[in-house]
Amino acid sequence: SKQTHLEAQTITEKALGKEHPDYAESLFGLSRIYYKTGDYSKCEPYCLEAKAILEKGLNRDRPIYAKILQDLSILYAHTARPNQAAALYDTTSTLQQTLLARALHHLSERELQNYQKLLSGNQNRTLSLAQNYPPAATTAYNNALFHKGFLLNAYNQVKRLALTDSATTEQLNLLKSYQRRLSAEYAKPIIERKNVPELEEKANALEKDLTRSVAGYGEAMQQVKWQEVQQRLKPGEAAIEFVHYQLY
Repeated sequence: SKQTHLEAQTITEKALGKEHPDYAESLFGLSRIYYKTGDYSKCEPYCLEAKAILEKGLNRDRPIYAKILQDLSILYAHTARPNQAAALYDTTSTLQQTLLARALHHLSERELQNYQKLLSGNQNRTLSLAQNYPPAATTAYNNALFHKGFLLNAYNQVKRLALTDSATTEQLNLLKSYQRRLSAEYAKPIIERKNVPELEEKANALEKDLTRSVAGYGEAMQQVKWQEVQQRLKPGEAAIEFVHYQLY
């Protein structure tokens, strides 16, 4: 209930202060209550404050930040601000794709499919917006390329590469370990994280080494954007992407 969320906000503020990510999460919970009741004028300030707290504390890589951006983009779409909605849908999509590509090495195929379902809501809303606001179509097309092209192909190619030889298997297992540990650390408030810069440096160095030394790894992890598709088209050609989505 609204009262419960208001009490939780007050308790969190007293216990942790107004700059803690958990306080931002309590504000986000409150904003969702107002959103569900259609009180958008009260929803937006709480959502914006939660977003600002996470940005100030360098917590943009927390999954809650992506949820806040998505709710704000939905709010803008509902309140006739399509240009702001489209910009946020694009930012949200890019962030979600970054988080998912980072987790690619340590997710199972079933987890990957469940993650895709979780992110499909953003694509549904982007496509719905694009029907009446064409600039949003570029984000929708990039999303389609990512989910239908890159994601499962990259997952399957990396699995195949892991079987090529023992040295590659060892490198990929080590990268999986780094990414799993990083994923666990990113889920924590920034003040509680441990060894993140060191783990990031090791993971990045290992990815560069895999790209140089393992044939096919660089291609497997390369994401294609709509501009690259456009550049490959010959005069008179068009690329058409068929999508199925829920209309909002």
